[in-house]
Amino acid sequence: AWRGHAILDAGGKTLPSQEENGKMYLLADLPGGSFTTVRRGKKTVAKTIPLKKFVLENELIRYEFSKDGQLTSAYDKIIGFEILSASGNVLSLYKDRPLTYDAWDIEIYYKRDYSGSPECVSVAGTSGAAFSMLEFVYKTEKSELRQKAVLRPGSRRLDFITHADWREHRVMLRTEFPVNIASDTASFDIQYAYVKRSTHDNTSWDEAKFEVCGQRYADLSRGDYGAALLNDCKYGYRVKDSSLELTLLRSPRYPDFSADLGKHDFTYSFLPHTGTLTESEVMREAACLNRAPYVADGFAAGDAEPPCRIESEGVTLEILKRAEKDDSRIVRLVETQGMPSEAVLRFKDKKTSI
Repeated sequence: AWRGHAILDAGGKTLPSQEENGKMYLLADLPGGSFTTVRRGKKTVAKTIPLKKFVLENELIRYEFSKDGQLTSAYDKIIGFEILSASGNVLSLYKDRPLTYDAWDIEIYYKRDYSGSPECVSVAGTSGAAFSMLEFVYKTEKSELRQKAVLRPGSRRLDFITHADWREHRVMLRTEFPVNIASDTASFDIQYAYVKRSTHDNTSWDEAKFEVCGQRYADLSRGDYGAALLNDCKYGYRVKDSSLELTLLRSPRYPDFSADLGKHDFTYSFLPHTGTLTESEVMREAACLNRAPYVADGFAAGDAEPPCRIESEGVTLEILKRAEKDDSRIVRLVETQGMPSEAVLRFKDKKTSI
């Protein structure tokens, strides 16, 4: 019903939108914990143009790709800085044969069992008002991956939206982003906090941390600049020297002979940023990647208002629920910057400062 029409916000303003593979996409500002209404406008043609070069670019950043799907350049146009030290989004295959626990372990020597990369067999690109996109198709002898690299206006975040038909056995697929950023430690997201791990192997303890768990992001930052690798469902990272890596797929045979075989859909994102982790938009963008807006077709927001909302630069509202034994509400707030922070928590018409 929305295809072939302009999309209007609650005030009647036309929102940037485009049609892709039979679906409508729009670009809108939607604060967390809020409601908004969009409406179908007049019939129109959401123009998209084919990309003649393997380049995704907006006012902040320029990404260049090679015909084999690798990211050859990530240039920050605001400060004039090349972020990559070598090609990024390098998809690599490794033989995956742990000594003991097939489905749980990755051995420290896995780098020696490199067995090549998926072959990029086609590239196509389009650009519209809501985003620019390059779509790559990769194949191995048994498997196929379709990956859309997506860049939106006003954002440095480069999404790799991936669909995989995975048919490998005891093979691990990883991606890698080498960057021009040096730091002794990297930060990894955990619930309501982050942990730091060494990026070098000076001790046996450091060497043992060749694979580190992280929930929504891993970040490598110096004092004035950094780069993060976000994900929506993949949690095995390796950040050594100045390279960010993420495990995408495995295919163990024990205890489930057919584990991980079949179709997978996941997204990971490369996000360069100014400042340190806590000064940057990494946490916010990681939350947005993992909390997609809920769309209720046929309903208007009207006067709907959330029970409470927060106004703060350093405190987030993470949980709001009803108590089990009475009508009280339980609110969980998290301070994200590691320092004293101010916030205003609003309960509809009331205001509470904390």
